[in-house]
Amino acid sequence: KKHVETDESLARATELVGSFLFNNGISTEEANKDETDASVMSGSSKEPLSPVVLAKWDDELKQLHEIGFLDERKNIDALEHLEASHVGVDSDENVTVNAVVEYLLK
Repeated sequence: KKHVETDESLARATELVGSFLFNNGISTEEANKDETDASVMSGSSKEPLSPVVLAKWDDELKQLHEIGFLDERKNIDALEHLEASHVGVDSDENVTVNAVVEYLLK
C-alpha cells in the first residue's frame, strides 16, 4: 500500500511538472538542452555537493540564504573561487559574504 501511495505521489508530481512545462511553452527536451548548455557554460555539474565543502562554508551559506542567495552550487562556486584567488596571491584574508555577493552580482 505504501508503494502504491509513493507511486501515486510521484505520478502527480510528474504530471504537475509536465503541465508547468506545457503551459510555459517549453518542451522537456528544450528544458534539458537549456539546462545542459547552462551547465557547460558555467562549468557547474549535477554532482552532489560535498558534505565537507558544505560544512566548511556553513556560516557563509546561512548568511547568503538570509539575504536571498539560495543557489547552493553558485554560492559554493563563488566561495571556492574567491578562496582560490586569495591562495593564488598568498593572502591570509578570509572570504567575506560581501565579496561573494559582489562576485555573484557581476
